[in-house]
Amino acid sequence: MEITIIKQVFLTEEIPDDLDYIDLKVKVCEIIREHDDVDEWEETDYRGKEVYEVYDTYSGCTLLNLEFKEGEL
Repeated sequence: MEITIIKQVFLTEEIPDDLDYIDLKVKVCEIIREHDDVDEWEETDYRGKEVYEVYDTYSGCTLLNLEFKEGEL
């Protein structure tokens, strides 16, 4: 089996609460384009955890979702 491991990075931004799906998608794309420098993104989420997703490369099925405290891995 071949697996793919994704380490997630995080960026927290305030946006309006009343956006519909299309407007939300547009806003998220704008934020991503504005913050294209990886140094602006955080290695841990708001809980201080590093998050990894592991999935089977060929089927796309998720095998594991792993969370570690910063530096625990």
